[in-house]
Amino acid sequence: MNRKIFITLTLAALTLLCSVSLYSAPKFSPAQWRYSNIYDRNPWLRGDNVAGMRADSLDISEALIGGNYTGGENRLSSQAPKQWSVGAEASSIMHLERFSMVGHFGFEQTTMYNACGGMFLESGRYPVEIYEYTPGTKSRQVYSFDGGFSVDLTPNVRFGALVDFKSTNCSKRKDLRYTDYALDLSFRPGFQWLFGKWSAGLAAAVVCNTETITAEQIGVAETSYDAFLDKGMFYGLEQAWEGGGIHLSEPGISGFPVRELGFGASAQLSWNEALYFDLSYLHSNGSMGEKDAIWMNFPSDRLSSALQWKFRSSAGTEHILRLDGILKGTTLNENVIEKITQGGVTTRRTYGSNTVFTRSNFSLTPSWTAVRPSVYEAKLEISYSRDNELSSYQYPYINGQILRSVGLSFEGRYTAPCRVSPILGLWAGTGFLEENSRTAGEVESKTGPVRQQSYYDNWKWYVTSPSFGARVGLRYTFLNSLYLEASGRALFRGGRNRMEASLSFGYTF
Repeated sequence: MNRKIFITLTLAALTLLCSVSLYSAPKFSPAQWRYSNIYDRNPWLRGDNVAGMRADSLDISEALIGGNYTGGENRLSSQAPKQWSVGAEASSIMHLERFSMVGHFGFEQTTMYNACGGMFLESGRYPVEIYEYTPGTKSRQVYSFDGGFSVDLTPNVRFGALVDFKSTNCSKRKDLRYTDYALDLSFRPGFQWLFGKWSAGLAAAVVCNTETITAEQIGVAETSYDAFLDKGMFYGLEQAWEGGGIHLSEPGISGFPVRELGFGASAQLSWNEALYFDLSYLHSNGSMGEKDAIWMNFPSDRLSSALQWKFRSSAGTEHILRLDGILKGTTLNENVIEKITQGGVTTRRTYGSNTVFTRSNFSLTPSWTAVRPSVYEAKLEISYSRDNELSSYQYPYINGQILRSVGLSFEGRYTAPCRVSPILGLWAGTGFLEENSRTAGEVESKTGPVRQQSYYDNWKWYVTSPSFGARVGLRYTFLNSLYLEASGRALFRGGRNRMEASLSFGYTF
């Protein structure tokens, strides 16, 4: 997408939101709340059925610009030693007599220095990864948009729909050059039925995402640039990037394409706008390759749920108790493909597939949030996750691991009478890794599966070393609801640290 067109549309949408918000009488003083407070207090907005967003009645809009700097060696190999980011975004929640809207526009530019490692935009999102070894500068742009509405069809029936769009592109201009383009799109229509104090909802979901890595080498080098194709748990194949096993330079295929399409449904139940329960299921089918060359498939199933209780104390503090749970399973199947040439035309024939990697994940996150407008807000969160992975990349070797991670975080804000809000955040966590290896039969190969040991050692250190960190910041809110916020945070792990400083200027209306 053209950057100038996107920024122009964002500014036009922000102008429209400002005009509509100023036209409608506000239901609260903007200085009392932050946008995230209003968004998080409405569980229907956080879930998959936006039709229920009319359960709340508070309007709020926010626009901001800002930037941050991050640096330090407490990082994964695919993260840059230092990076700069700048961005702008606009968000709004609006309720009319029979119609409600929610929307967000955003743009972010990030420059990463001496970056290498994973070539995909988000390591761990797919069951495979491609690693390269030449540090260089990466440039990444993210364009995001989401918009939803809810309308009263009858006094007891509401219909709503949400569209979520994100486009990301990344380029690296150093030695083994490559570009990476990704597109995420989802559509979630749904209904809500009202029965006195009770309400119920049903929604559908269509989710699609694509990502393509296109690599090239400019000029002639003394040695060829190598790459490593990780097919799970850092087991895979290492060779020159033009090699047929890496698939970065496959004849007739444009780069390394990944596509994933998913369909799902969700159900919601609420009582008196205080108790809320959500259960959703999504099945996705993913593939790597295109045309008649589908190298790998990775079906997945995801089950998620949320339980929330909201109440207000006699002092006017709003409390939210919430429990989120996710269960997801993914299987990576590698296809057996033969190239057949007849009459000068090469075609591919797929004979079958082998399961080379499976992964299951379970996570549980209880949290407590307390907000007293214009006085304070606090959030305490505990997280637990269990990742179970099994690699059978090379028969008969079977390698497995179980990673258990726990974390604790707290963030609080206090609004002083002078319109100054100090910010304090604390968090800590650690992980426990169990590894096991076995053979499923008689070993005929002299060597086992190849592992990218240096990247694996870095990952193991990162996920198992105890970590702790802190964030301090300050927000000043002007009389016209403009605000300036600055913060810094530090994260320590295994004798290494990583620092971040951020500054933002915004307007709440």
